[in-house]
Amino acid sequence: MATFELYGKAEEGASRGNQPGGFGNDVLVNNARWFVSLRWVVAFVLAVAGVGGKYFPSIYGCDATNFILCWPCRLAAVLMLANIYFSIRVKKLTVQSSRSEVFTSLWTQIAFDLVVLTAVVHYVGSIETFISFTYLFHIVLACIFFSRGSSLAVTLLAAALYTVCVALEANGIWTKSCVVESLITIRPENAIYAVIYPASAIAIWLVVWYLVSTLASTVHERNVQITLVNEQLNKAHIEKNQQMLKTTHDLKAPFSGMENNIQMLRMLHWDSLSDEVKDLIERIETRAKILRERIKEILLLGDLRSVSENAKRVEWEDIDLRGLFDKVLEEVQGKATARKIEIDMDIPAVDVRSNKKKLVTLFSNLLSNAVFYSPEGAHVQVVAERRDAELVVSIVDKGIGISKEALPRIFEEFYISKEGSQFNKLSSGLGLAIVHEIVDMLELQIRVESELGKGSRFEVIMPDAKDADGRNIKQKEESKMAKVQIIDDEVDLAGNLKILLEKEGHTAFTFNEVEGAVDEIIKNAPDVLVLDVMFPGNPAGGFDIARAARTRDELKSLPIIMLTGVNQEMPVDFSSQDIDSDWLPVQDFLEKPVDMPKLIETINGLLKS
Repeated sequence: MATFELYGKAEEGASRGNQPGGFGNDVLVNNARWFVSLRWVVAFVLAVAGVGGKYFPSIYGCDATNFILCWPCRLAAVLMLANIYFSIRVKKLTVQSSRSEVFTSLWTQIAFDLVVLTAVVHYVGSIETFISFTYLFHIVLACIFFSRGSSLAVTLLAAALYTVCVALEANGIWTKSCVVESLITIRPENAIYAVIYPASAIAIWLVVWYLVSTLASTVHERNVQITLVNEQLNKAHIEKNQQMLKTTHDLKAPFSGMENNIQMLRMLHWDSLSDEVKDLIERIETRAKILRERIKEILLLGDLRSVSENAKRVEWEDIDLRGLFDKVLEEVQGKATARKIEIDMDIPAVDVRSNKKKLVTLFSNLLSNAVFYSPEGAHVQVVAERRDAELVVSIVDKGIGISKEALPRIFEEFYISKEGSQFNKLSSGLGLAIVHEIVDMLELQIRVESELGKGSRFEVIMPDAKDADGRNIKQKEESKMAKVQIIDDEVDLAGNLKILLEKEGHTAFTFNEVEGAVDEIIKNAPDVLVLDVMFPGNPAGGFDIARAARTRDELKSLPIIMLTGVNQEMPVDFSSQDIDSDWLPVQDFLEKPVDMPKLIETINGLLKS
């Protein structure tokens, strides 16, 4: 049995992008924290070295009884005190901190470290040993993490401190205290050594700085170029998806009208049609449904991929898992019944923190796949269970399975395995690509176990859920007969809905324009308003009507159902979560193409309440 796991992407901070001439804030903040950690190590090494003064006092020029006062111990104490301050400062830094704040912290640390390092160079032997080359540590790090100008400033600061150290020693102002026996005694007659040695060291530093900074600058420039190209590609991808959404919506409209008219034939004239005509209509209906499902998947995938990273922030909510799977089962049951497949569910009474609409889409796709790729009369299991701190939802089938070679590719767009294409010739290859996008967006994990010919197990691993009581199911009540106002620029749709509502016993009125709509509503005094969103010349005409209606005293409490295809036309995700008493004063959303029985059920539900 083969296994494959897919992990969702955690949302990244907004300030993690690369900056011209250097790394982003995330790298610099981590670098500042690393400096603090490294400084603790250096302080410990100096403290340990200072203890050696008890046993080798002559090396450090201190009294064995007071070795604690020797220079390594003093410098270790200074480093520790300063590092406490730096630790407090660094803890306040985040990737959202301003660039100047991060640079100030880094520069303060670097300047302090170079001063302490200069003291170490003096005590160890500024020109008697090679200790001066320890300045290169900071120079190389500055070349990597800073721009070329900033790294040069670090190099010049190190050179200035070292030059001052040697000059003070050469003039006897800073008394030498070397840990090794002097190889060169600095006196006026051989002061040339005091110039040649540090000059050669500084020259080497500059060469190292030039080489490393040149390489680092090239890397930074390429990094910036790649970032800009990525931004351009993302922009082009978004524009392409938006164009695809518009074009696909244009293709969707004819099928929507076709299906509405077929529904009308079924509900009003079916018994009077001949068997040949019925068979022809059924075949047309089947093909229309298949194409509509394919268009729906393309639109959904385009919608998920067209939004920018900032717009992908999820509206989190507490969700009753049982209620969620009631909705999932409602969407898939028709497909299962057609294939005589039984779906067994074992869902505990728990709440999860996620996004209901996207979870319904995710599980509906997985469950639909289990139904489509199982033989007729089979069983599909859906089980939710706790595993340690996680909630795992498993969808298990005994279908055709997935080969070991195909398993890593099943979440690719338009990918269909050889076995899958033979078993289900109508598959679009987009269902699991949609699942992939939602797993990323909701930061979930999905594990797939499958064996060819024996079935598959898809496990969705979710954050821990909390216990919840099962919901009480309200008994259905008889709906009252009422007046319904329909405002939609699609004349056929409005007319068909009027016929069906009147067949249910309601009274229906239709209107097809934004201008004068509120007056028409007031004139007819409906109990429910059914309202389209987009009108010719006014893509937000439905919103305008709803808001204007709420300003009238007689319409403040009027229930409004909004019919919308805006989710397919634009990269947005309107849902019941967007309902707001000021911005979007409606009671419910239904997406086009309209499922007439569901719309009537929704109207009856609002009338009951």
